[in-house]
Amino acid sequence: MRSRRPTSSGITLPITKQNYQVQDVTELADVVADAIAVALSGRPGPVLIDVPKDVQNQKIEYRAPRARARGQSRPLTPGASPGSLETEFARRRASSPAPTDPSSWSGTA
Repeated sequence: MRSRRPTSSGITLPITKQNYQVQDVTELADVVADAIAVALSGRPGPVLIDVPKDVQNQKIEYRAPRARARGQSRPLTPGASPGSLETEFARRRASSPAPTDPSSWSGTA
């Protein structure tokens, strides 16, 4: 009996919030928008986007993702750029509580 080779999605499933596999290059923008929305929603965490080599080699005219990504609580900002994503990450990082010094925890020596 032959064993099957594990997929990257199967291996990373326990440590990611969600895994995506892009089957067609036309759905790539929507998948990326969904993945970002999931990664930032609730408790931020990693997502995996698997883009097979045949999809990577396809060429297509860029189109913006649909108006609202699944799992996103607000519409995507038209004309969003990677710079605006960095701004969003920085804003969320600044608003999250800073780690405390373990010696200040109650019950520790």
